[in-house]
Amino acid sequence: MIIGRWVIASGPGETEISFEKDGIFNLYLHGELDEDEGGNWFLTQRGDDIFINVKESRGNNKEYEKMKIVFINNNQFLTLEKGEPTTFNRKK
Repeated sequence: MIIGRWVIASGPGETEISFEKDGIFNLYLHGELDEDEGGNWFLTQRGDDIFINVKESRGNNKEYEKMKIVFINNNQFLTLEKGEPTTFNRKK
């Protein structure tokens, strides 16, 4: 359900993220691949809650960031962190 390209509603300009089947994600700014951004991802579940775990490939970051996700429908989901929720809309 999460595989594909998503527009980050709260990002600067048109920011997109692409989740691939092989556990890789890439960021795109204004339709162009941002080669400095990207990394690995996977989903986990605890009870009824679903979490996305991401680790950026740049730098020495060895730990995954874990965020709760809520699917609104097949074309939209939210990530819930300590601050405001971030909305992701499927790229059309």
